[in-house]
Amino acid sequence: MQETQGIKKKSKERTGDAVHRLVSRFEEWNNDMYFMEVCGDRIVVNHHYSGIKILNLQLEPVDELNLFDGVMIYHAYSDGDKKRMVLYCAENGCLVPVDLAEMKSAVIPLEGAMRQTAFSPVHRWQEKELLLLDYSGNPYRVDLSEGHVRFCTEKAGMFGNTASLIRQHRLIHFEDGMLVLETPSGENIRVFDLTGRLITEVGKPEGNWHSAVYHDGGLIFASETRIVGVRNHATRFVLEPEPSEYFLKVKMTGDRHLWVLSSDPSHPEKSRISQYRV
Repeated sequence: MQETQGIKKKSKERTGDAVHRLVSRFEEWNNDMYFMEVCGDRIVVNHHYSGIKILNLQLEPVDELNLFDGVMIYHAYSDGDKKRMVLYCAENGCLVPVDLAEMKSAVIPLEGAMRQTAFSPVHRWQEKELLLLDYSGNPYRVDLSEGHVRFCTEKAGMFGNTASLIRQHRLIHFEDGMLVLETPSGENIRVFDLTGRLITEVGKPEGNWHSAVYHDGGLIFASETRIVGVRNHATRFVLEPEPSEYFLKVKMTGDRHLWVLSSDPSHPEKSRISQYRV
């Protein structure tokens, strides 16, 4: 395995009035990374198909946690302050609570018809439970102490107008209580909070975007070959991959750091995480 951490790049690139700078980078061979989540001061990625690897914010590996063979992470529900997260593994019909402080995990099996339920990224944390919505807007309660999941209509009010919004739009992303939704026409992106209040609406830039992330009043669109930051209908920054990579996932944190997971199309086993200041 070959790893490269903390590569510093002093040069800056400018697009319009925005400046983005490569701060650090982590590269790894023989690990087909497809998952990345920021949880507090940790970056969590899949470690092969059996566990997770944890890096600090300088992109230095600090720990690994084995889960089980064949784990496939569809969504991660992160409670960053408490360094806990729940992984959704639809392939194996289970939820996997992970405590990053204690480096412990458990498995909560989905029973009966719930194995066919498609849980969405929409969630709310409470002290000892996690509330989820499926893509039809139905609410579920995950009891983290008892280790079970149940349909829970009395919790529907915790999500405000979210259920009706995701029935009327295509859900693109959810994070920090913000819904990123594509309009039925497919031309615009709308951002709502959980009360149903419209925060912003922008037209999609040209391109085949696989994700859109809301942050601090703006949207970040990502495709395999381009990342574009938009605010107030103006382009803030543009990132293009190096010839040996394509973009898979992006995450933005409150300190204006953009985390980008990419892969090498000619060597799928080679993965890279880049940290930019934008």
